[in-house]
Amino acid sequence: MASSGSNLAFSVIVARSIDTSLLGVFALLLAIFSIGIGIQRGFTAEPLIFKEAAVSKLLSGPRQNSALNASALLAIILSGLFIPLGLALMVDAKTMLIFAAMTPVALLQDSVRFALNDLSRSKVAFVIELVWIGVQIPLMVVFGSGELNRLIAFWGIGALFSCTLGLVALKFSPSVASGLAWLRSSRKIGVVYCADFAVSSGINQLSVLILVLFAGYGAAGELRAAQILLTPLMVFTLGASFALGPESARLKKAGNLRALSRLPWIYALGVGIFGLASVAAIAIAPTSVLEFLMGESAEAGASLAPLAAGAICLMGMSVGSGLVLRAIGRVGQSVLAKAAIAPFTLVSVGIGSWLAGAAGSQIGLSAGNSVRVAASATLVKINLTKIAKGE
Repeated sequence: MASSGSNLAFSVIVARSIDTSLLGVFALLLAIFSIGIGIQRGFTAEPLIFKEAAVSKLLSGPRQNSALNASALLAIILSGLFIPLGLALMVDAKTMLIFAAMTPVALLQDSVRFALNDLSRSKVAFVIELVWIGVQIPLMVVFGSGELNRLIAFWGIGALFSCTLGLVALKFSPSVASGLAWLRSSRKIGVVYCADFAVSSGINQLSVLILVLFAGYGAAGELRAAQILLTPLMVFTLGASFALGPESARLKKAGNLRALSRLPWIYALGVGIFGLASVAAIAIAPTSVLEFLMGESAEAGASLAPLAAGAICLMGMSVGSGLVLRAIGRVGQSVLAKAAIAPFTLVSVGIGSWLAGAAGSQIGLSAGNSVRVAASATLVKINLTKIAKGE
């Protein structure tokens, strides 16, 4: 939640400073960064958190250190790959280079947070998020002056301070050999986790790229405006999923199948209630407040918020089931189901974007997410029943 709060502050400052079209460029950059996060977590943080056999043979301290070294290597590689992708989508070259220069440390900071939580040092993980907020926001407010390139640079500087503090707390020891050893050990399960990301939350990021291609940066800016207004909902879904990952693994280890079966439904109920409350709050908020937060993108963001909230809620409702499937060792089934649904979702987003811009993209995304909710819940029920029967 602290991490999402930092992103919210960053997004609000950007939205207040630039027009809707340039906000669409910002949305694309965040989507690219999120894809990088998903890939990096797949090979490093998630095998670490879920105690995958491929890496569990390492002792606790060296295991976290190896994962961080692997994250650093991946962060550098991914940031380099971001440049041609952004340029191909007509992002300004200077903006793209600054973004690529800032992202390695931001990607590594994400892995630092996972490593701290894996060592049950959640207080330190919370503190480093506060450091990021405390560094970047004053710089943005005082020196940002509405310049996107400068704001991106300050975002990276905040990540640098946060990451450095976390690495010191972890007594991090840089080692290329250690990082390569981790990547060799995690390559097979990492591909599975990355595939799972690609066909789950990665769909959201790909939908932004599709929206840019079919409807332009203005439509992407409208979507980003709606998502900024819905940040409390996104904070809840992302924060809860981050917290419930290790918890679901603990429930499985304790053999508490009853609690595991309830977890997705409780999570879905919470997401649904939070979603309705978020849309209602936006609907009754004074126009002056929305314009203060969003600048010229306020009206477009508020009108799109109900559709965007629907897509976010449906995605969140499928996440609870996905966490259970991971905890019981059925990641492969989850990936296959999502992979089968992904083409339908992407085609729906593409058609919706072409016909109705940002609104159409969210209708298409909701259609695909609805199918995912049903498929994931069915898989959880089938597998928990088999486990209970000893099969």
